[in-house]
Amino acid sequence: MALIASWPGPIHEGHGKASYYIDNRTNEEQFEALSNVITGKAGGGPFALYASTIEDFHEPKRASVKFQSRGIRSYVKVGENIAEAWLEPIRNPVTGKVHRAIIEIPEAFESNRMEQASMKKLVAGDGYLSFRYEGTYGSFSENTWNGP
Repeated sequence: MALIASWPGPIHEGHGKASYYIDNRTNEEQFEALSNVITGKAGGGPFALYASTIEDFHEPKRASVKFQSRGIRSYVKVGENIAEAWLEPIRNPVTGKVHRAIIEIPEAFESNRMEQASMKKLVAGDGYLSFRYEGTYGSFSENTWNGP
């Protein structure tokens, strides 16, 4: 599943817009369950918190969702031209050497450990949201969520 969202300012100030995508390999029962998780309707976890900041959204849709977990070199692609994001390591602007940065917040709502990265490419263009960023902030974390 993939959440594509945009806020006009800091996330906690709200007024976000979002599109939700569930991998097209899911059956109806899986699609419904994942739709409830990603939209925050299942309650608890980071998706519920994000949902509280989103005022305008499209209901979940089916699309191909491809994800390759490679730490700070991970990527995700939604559909052929819906969205894609590529992470790369942060590099020292003078030497070009890779900088490693990790943020740890034991009680964090999203993740308690995030590896910091650079967003090599972040593109969204699904007819509802449209943006492109390169060289901005990115992060990677692996999380397990067991529901509310």
